[in-house]
Amino acid sequence: MDGWNGKRGVAPATATKGRREAFVRRKLSEHSVGLPSPNSDKAAVKELIEDILLCNQNDGNKSVADDKSVWRNHLQPFFGHLSSVQVSSELIDRYISHRKSQVPRSEKPP
Repeated sequence: MDGWNGKRGVAPATATKGRREAFVRRKLSEHSVGLPSPNSDKAAVKELIEDILLCNQNDGNKSVADDKSVWRNHLQPFFGHLSSVQVSSELIDRYISHRKSQVPRSEKPP
């Protein structure tokens, strides 16, 4: 079993901030040298974001409501159906380009 819960390898919201940060650092270092987690190809972006939002909420982060809104309205439609390994810098660049090409709501006629 890898990670905290044996399923997704995501640090639980009940872990201390230091333990969560150490977990993330370890996962990033494993990824940088090409060591995949046993279930890394199965971790959905949606699951990872929901875990992060829960951690932030439990830590008392005051921007959680805004973060949830950004996720729900902008990021989830584009990334929510993907597994974490499908997200690349090229895909992120395409998302940014797509968002920049949209007319802001404040500039749309009533």
